[in-house]
Amino acid sequence: MRRDDDKSAEINVKHDVAPPHSAEVERALLGTMLLDGKVAAQLIPEVSPDDFYIPKHRLIYEGLKRLLQQGQPSDLLLLIHDLKVRQLLDEAGGEAYIRLLEQSVASSLHAKTHLAILKELAMRRHLIATSGQIARLAYDEKADINKMIERSQSAIINVRTMRRRREAVTPIATAVSAFFSKLQNMHAHGGEAGIVRTGIMELDRLITGLARGDLVVVAGRPGMGKTSLMLNMAHYIAHTHHWRVAFFSLEMNSAQLLQRLISAETGIEGRQLRRGDLDEAAWDKVTQCLGKIADMPILLNDKHGMKVGEIQTSLQQMYYRHGIDAVFIDYLQLIDGGDQTRGENRTQEIRAICQALKSTARDLNIVCVVASQLSRSVERRENKRPMLSDLMDSGAIEQDADMVLFIHREDAYRPATEMTNIAEIIVGKNRNGPTGIVQTYFDNRVTLFRNLISEAGD
Repeated sequence: MRRDDDKSAEINVKHDVAPPHSAEVERALLGTMLLDGKVAAQLIPEVSPDDFYIPKHRLIYEGLKRLLQQGQPSDLLLLIHDLKVRQLLDEAGGEAYIRLLEQSVASSLHAKTHLAILKELAMRRHLIATSGQIARLAYDEKADINKMIERSQSAIINVRTMRRRREAVTPIATAVSAFFSKLQNMHAHGGEAGIVRTGIMELDRLITGLARGDLVVVAGRPGMGKTSLMLNMAHYIAHTHHWRVAFFSLEMNSAQLLQRLISAETGIEGRQLRRGDLDEAAWDKVTQCLGKIADMPILLNDKHGMKVGEIQTSLQQMYYRHGIDAVFIDYLQLIDGGDQTRGENRTQEIRAICQALKSTARDLNIVCVVASQLSRSVERRENKRPMLSDLMDSGAIEQDADMVLFIHREDAYRPATEMTNIAEIIVGKNRNGPTGIVQTYFDNRVTLFRNLISEAGD
């Protein structure tokens, strides 16, 4: 039996102690913004008003942000004039105080350090507030415990993602400066750091690679090789580029995924692995392969029937614990939209799922690749090559995906075709580049996509 005074004692934080903050750091950062306009243009989008604990500092920052958004420099006199016109100058500490801020900073040398401290202290304050909210949730005995845990996890993760959040409105001059720096970096390093190759050479030539923040859909009819292609990509990315990869399988369990990876890596057919029908040479291959796979930065999640919110929470936890770079999800139509989509039709639910996955990819700056089924309309026409309208719940997927890759194998429909073991990867949509068709070799025995060039060489 709990007592009300126990409840209030646990929820309340210390009222006699000020929340974590540093007046000195806040003053130093504002002084730097006033001193150096170029540094101010870089810092202001990275900061939010809530990062400042002292109210007058919040007003000064908001004044500087207004100047930047209006295309004006972070000038002392312009700031004082702006605050005076809006009758906020006295509330912001007065003209003498603002002048003192600029005079108290000798250079912008320590700006990044001050920014990091400011952000950490803001996160601590936010964590204190969130802890109180979680405590109040826990005392509500009528609330569903699983929903409470999910909300609590999301709340904590929101605190952790504060560090990644930035002002959405960016002056064009700031965007130009950032793009030029990115262009210089790409030129110096021979490519873009945020793009990863798939391992399929012809596809990489067409699309350049998979980009961080993008939602990529791999679609095809059952048996075309969607899971195999995603596993091949995940294996290549982890092994060759050392990217940390998460793989969510809502259809197959981890053992089945491993079997496919081993089969593709060793050339041993899946049915042999399922039966354990291995000679000594095959056992050696499997043993060596398992050692290699065990060292790869791949995380597996084979929970069935996951809600999109669970996937988001799991991804956020993986990101902060392991630092993932890409996620593969197999497959879209098996994801539950959750309580928020109850009562909506399936197209609306798929739309909400796609938007959630796209949002997570952008927030965490990771590549998100998700498999999708195609409608049966493909089977009813002469030309079996899929198109965007064949996507199940096509409008929702087509709108939110940055790239759509279809898999088509003519020998799946006409075994006597000359296109035996040839798989076409059709780039049906590419928001940032060309579309087209590339051919690969598909070894159905071991569910492996290979480059046609290397296959011809063999």
